[in-house]
Amino acid sequence: MKLKLAIGKYLMHQEMNRNPRKVNVVNLAQAKTIGMTYNATNRQDYELVKKFTKYLKEKGKSVISLGYIDSKDPGLLRNTQLDYRFFTKKDLNWYFKPNCLEVNNFLDRRFDILLDLGIEYCFPLKYICGLSKAGFKVGPSDNNAKEFYDMMIDVGKNKTLENFLKNVDVYINMVNKKKQNTTDIDA
Repeated sequence: MKLKLAIGKYLMHQEMNRNPRKVNVVNLAQAKTIGMTYNATNRQDYELVKKFTKYLKEKGKSVISLGYIDSKDPGLLRNTQLDYRFFTKKDLNWYFKPNCLEVNNFLDRRFDILLDLGIEYCFPLKYICGLSKAGFKVGPSDNNAKEFYDMMIDVGKNKTLENFLKNVDVYINMVNKKKQNTTDIDA
């Protein structure tokens, strides 16, 4: 298992190096498109993501989420809808790289912001974050995942998705405020 994961990480880094991207730091007010990755195994987390998606859509954002279900049991699969896509363990190759239509379509999009809502380290989700073409990538503070994000948010001891989402809303609204204010004055 450790050898497969090590090979997966090595190959992911090779792919990341072959496909550099331009970082474009934006806040929630400036962003038009938002992609979210998260662990959808827990039904409560899925419901929180749905609420957060609704909140972002009410702000006029185009949002697509991609949830990973840590099971091969298709009975756990949520219904794929326009804004909510899913993949499972069945969609991972032997070194844990996610490989299915939902993941490939997600990776082909260039989001203004990619939010990784995976509070616990999950290699298939990190793989997607690493290869995403998003201009600005945000995720939870994790020493094992520094290379995946442009901004990490530390939620302290309360490492829950709910707490992370509250912090995302606060801190992403704070970035790049000067640029936004300058634009507002010039208009």
